[in-house]
Amino acid sequence: MGADATMVFFGVRFATTEEESDALSNETDPRMLAAINHQLDHWWGSYSQDPINEQEFLFVGKKIVRIGYEHEFELVLALNELRVLAEDAVVKLRAAGFSDKPQLYVQFAPDF
Repeated sequence: MGADATMVFFGVRFATTEEESDALSNETDPRMLAAINHQLDHWWGSYSQDPINEQEFLFVGKKIVRIGYEHEFELVLALNELRVLAEDAVVKLRAAGFSDKPQLYVQFAPDF
Protein backbone atom coordinates (compact mmCIF):
# COMPACT_ATOMS: atom_id res chain seq x y z
CA MET A 1 0.00 0.00 0.00
CA GLY A 2 1.28 3.48 -0.86
CA ALA A 3 1.03 6.72 1.00
CA ASP A 4 0.45 10.35 0.12
CA ALA A 5 3.60 12.11 -1.05
CA THR A 6 4.75 15.44 -2.40
CA MET A 7 7.29 15.67 -5.22
CA VAL A 8 9.62 18.65 -5.45
CA PHE A 9 11.14 18.81 -8.90
CA PHE A 10 12.94 21.44 -10.99
CA GLY A 11 12.48 21.08 -14.72
CA VAL A 12 9.66 20.64 -17.20
CA ARG A 13 6.37 18.82 -16.77
CA PHE A 14 4.18 17.11 -19.35
CA ALA A 15 0.61 15.91 -18.93
CA THR A 16 0.60 12.38 -20.32
CA THR A 17 -2.09 10.37 -22.07
CA GLU A 18 -3.19 6.77 -21.77
CA GLU A 19 -1.74 6.12 -25.22
CA GLU A 20 1.73 6.98 -23.87
CA SER A 21 1.46 4.64 -20.87
CA ASP A 22 3.27 1.65 -22.42
CA ALA A 23 6.28 3.70 -23.48
CA LEU A 24 6.37 5.46 -20.11
CA SER A 25 6.08 2.17 -18.20
CA ASN A 26 8.89 0.66 -20.26
CA GLU A 27 10.99 3.84 -20.10
CA THR A 28 11.10 3.99 -23.89
CA ASP A 29 9.32 7.34 -24.12
CA PRO A 30 11.57 9.73 -26.12
CA ARG A 31 11.47 12.32 -23.32
CA MET A 32 12.67 9.75 -20.80
CA LEU A 33 15.41 8.58 -23.15
CA ALA A 34 16.55 12.19 -23.67
CA ALA A 35 16.64 12.64 -19.88
CA ILE A 36 18.69 9.49 -19.39
CA ASN A 37 21.12 10.44 -22.18
CA HIS A 38 21.72 13.88 -20.62
CA GLN A 39 22.05 12.81 -16.96
CA LEU A 40 18.65 14.24 -16.02
CA ASP A 41 16.07 12.75 -13.69
CA HIS A 42 12.64 11.77 -14.85
CA TRP A 43 9.56 10.90 -12.86
CA TRP A 44 6.20 9.71 -14.09
CA GLY A 45 3.11 9.18 -11.99
CA SER A 46 -0.44 10.05 -11.07
CA TYR A 47 -0.92 13.43 -9.44
CA SER A 48 -4.64 13.96 -9.20
CA GLN A 49 -7.16 15.37 -6.79
CA ASP A 50 -9.83 13.18 -8.37
CA PRO A 51 -9.56 9.36 -8.27
CA ILE A 52 -12.07 9.07 -11.12
CA ASN A 53 -10.28 11.39 -13.55
CA GLU A 54 -6.64 10.76 -12.74
CA GLN A 55 -4.02 12.99 -14.33
CA GLU A 56 -0.54 11.61 -14.91
CA PHE A 57 2.51 13.79 -15.38
CA LEU A 58 6.03 13.20 -16.60
CA PHE A 59 8.68 15.40 -15.01
CA VAL A 60 12.10 15.82 -16.63
CA GLY A 61 14.93 17.73 -14.94
CA LYS A 62 16.22 17.36 -11.39
CA LYS A 63 14.27 15.63 -8.64
CA ILE A 64 14.92 17.60 -5.49
CA VAL A 65 13.00 15.47 -3.00
CA ARG A 66 9.90 13.38 -2.49
CA ILE A 67 8.30 14.07 0.89
CA GLY A 68 5.96 11.60 2.56
CA TYR A 69 5.61 8.75 5.05
CA GLU A 70 7.34 6.32 2.68
CA HIS A 71 9.98 8.80 1.51
CA GLU A 72 11.89 11.68 3.06
CA PHE A 73 10.47 13.74 5.90
CA GLU A 74 12.41 16.91 5.24
CA LEU A 75 15.00 18.58 3.06
CA VAL A 76 17.32 21.44 3.89
CA LEU A 77 18.87 23.01 0.81
CA ALA A 78 21.02 26.14 0.81
CA LEU A 79 20.16 28.80 -1.75
CA ASN A 80 23.50 28.29 -3.50
CA GLU A 81 22.86 24.52 -3.76
CA LEU A 82 19.45 25.21 -5.31
CA ARG A 83 20.98 27.70 -7.73
CA VAL A 84 23.64 25.20 -8.86
CA LEU A 85 21.02 22.45 -9.24
CA ALA A 86 18.77 24.73 -11.31
CA GLU A 87 21.58 26.03 -13.53
CA ASP A 88 22.80 22.49 -14.21
CA ALA A 89 19.27 21.37 -15.06
CA VAL A 90 18.72 24.29 -17.46
CA VAL A 91 21.91 23.52 -19.39
CA LYS A 92 21.13 19.79 -19.61
CA LEU A 93 17.47 20.33 -20.55
CA ARG A 94 18.51 22.62 -23.43
CA ALA A 95 21.14 20.11 -24.58
CA ALA A 96 18.48 17.37 -24.48
CA GLY A 97 16.24 19.43 -26.76
CA PHE A 98 13.62 20.61 -24.26
CA SER A 99 12.45 24.12 -25.07
CA ASP A 100 9.88 24.72 -22.31
CA LYS A 101 11.00 27.06 -19.54
CA PRO A 102 12.09 25.00 -16.51
CA GLN A 103 10.20 25.69 -13.32
CA LEU A 104 10.08 24.52 -9.72
CA TYR A 105 7.19 22.08 -9.21
CA VAL A 106 5.80 21.08 -5.83
CA GLN A 107 3.28 18.41 -6.72
CA PHE A 108 1.11 16.54 -4.22
CA ALA A 109 0.29 12.91 -5.03
CA PRO A 110 -2.61 11.57 -2.95
CA ASP A 111 -2.90 7.82 -2.43
CA PHE A 112 -6.51 6.97 -3.13
